[in-house]
Amino acid sequence: MRTIFQNLSNSNFSIISKFQITPYGQCHCRFSKLRDKIFRRQINHCQFDGIRNFTSIDGLTQHNYQQSVVYIQNAKSNADIVDIEGEEKMILKSSIIADWNLIVETKYVNCIKPII
Repeated sequence: MRTIFQNLSNSNFSIISKFQITPYGQCHCRFSKLRDKIFRRQINHCQFDGIRNFTSIDGLTQHNYQQSVVYIQNAKSNADIVDIEGEEKMILKSSIIADWNLIVETKYVNCIKPII
């Protein structure tokens, strides 16, 4: 497992990037602070090689998984997350049958009313 930490010169922006095992296989995960009170987690470049799914035959099905989630904190309190916006995309393609593929896309928005 490889972990890369990058801190850019601007103290308001930071990136943590690493490869880790997820339910989708070994994936590249990136967590970044876009600007004050806004954070993003991205998952992509997953390798579905039987780490989690032992029924998968390597090379028979081509997989592509991507996820992007944005967390927005409450401006009055640093601990409260008040908005979560997420997008996921999973693509499955057959290497045997050219016409067979499945694309699933989801979008998720959750606005949380802060407790005052």
